[in-house]
Amino acid sequence: MAFDAYDRSLDLLRALAPVTERIRARDAGLADQLRRASQSVLLNVAEANRRRGKDRANRFRCALGEAAEVSAAVEAAIAAEYV
Repeated sequence: MAFDAYDRSLDLLRALAPVTERIRARDAGLADQLRRASQSVLLNVAEANRRRGKDRANRFRCALGEAAEVSAAVEAAIAAEYV
């Protein structure tokens, strides 16, 4: 059985790969932060899917926080006109 949140997280990581490389040319630190946050979304979703109880909810909250960081990094890159 497929897990949609995991699949969408993987899609996000794939979609951001070329964007991250464009950002890296102008701001390596922001690109690294974006890469690590987007990977963390995927990893936290995968971990949460195998957990139970409060721990499961906490892992999903962590994934949500990392997704917010991804969004902020993309917005920062747009504001700086890197992309």
